[in-house]
Amino acid sequence: MKWTGERLVTHVDAHFAYEHLHRYYIAMQFANGKKVLDAACGEGYGSALLAKNADSVTGIDLSDKAIDHANEKYGDYKTNFVRADVYSLPFPEGEFDLIVCFETIEHVNSPNRAIEELKRVLSPNGLLIISTPDRDSKHHLVSKAHNPFHLKELNQEEFQHLINQNFINSDFLYQKTITASLITSGESIGELKEYSGWFDGYAEVCPKNNSQYMIGFCSDSSLPSVLSNSILSYEPIHKSLIKRVMLKIRNLFR
Repeated sequence: MKWTGERLVTHVDAHFAYEHLHRYYIAMQFANGKKVLDAACGEGYGSALLAKNADSVTGIDLSDKAIDHANEKYGDYKTNFVRADVYSLPFPEGEFDLIVCFETIEHVNSPNRAIEELKRVLSPNGLLIISTPDRDSKHHLVSKAHNPFHLKELNQEEFQHLINQNFINSDFLYQKTITASLITSGESIGELKEYSGWFDGYAEVCPKNNSQYMIGFCSDSSLPSVLSNSILSYEPIHKSLIKRVMLKIRNLFR
């Protein structure tokens, strides 16, 4: 599939690929033995990841081109892709045990209507994992980047209100990409401290108040108790970037 900026494709070597992959890696933990819906699946890589653990995965997207590509590349006996609108899903009530909906509700005019429809096809004990960019993120404001495909972005307060008015139980994680040095005890990481600084000193930063994306875990049943801090290392992309930059520098002096 051609890269347009609307949907991630696997041949794009960029930091935001790791943002998407990290979310799917977390969702895979909850897909074991489940019937899963990947809402706004794009080219299908995330559905294929979920299918490694799930009993079955259905990916939906508005784009015929994306669905055709996904079925050709990833479709198999447990993974299928259909064209569908998140406002009007072609499935009966309570059809899915797990619904994953990443970076989607900012693409529609009525996020609440989309969530109501997702909840309709979620089983009574099911789990919805949903993410969206934080409109008030300082990273977003500093870059002043405008995504023409985003119709309605939310901040943390609005996102939490949206989730809580539709579900009895909810919990939230906060995500951003960083270049960092990691120091651990060798045991599992509990609370994760974040520092920002240089030679003249540092400040301790609250990760929640310094995130780019918000991830909601929503259910009318009890929530899983395994939500925790996690890190996805993207050393390969840094090495690839450095290699390309060094090659350009060498070419300047030839």
